[in-house]
Amino acid sequence: MGEAVIDMMAELGYDRFRLAGHDRGGRVSYRLALDHPEKVHKLCLLDMTPNLETFERVEQDFHAAFRM
Repeated sequence: MGEAVIDMMAELGYDRFRLAGHDRGGRVSYRLALDHPEKVHKLCLLDMTPNLETFERVEQDFHAAFRM
């Protein structure tokens, strides 16, 4: 998805840009900024749960769902 954002911004004439992401878009924005730091001038992430916390919650939910 990040590549699509880069392609769109290039099509609009921007080689470098500011980027904001919310919730799932925050994850896309975060990954895009890690993979292409030369493209992102500034980054703003809103209401994004940290990756480790998300994975821990998913694991807890998975175990709870299959408990008998």
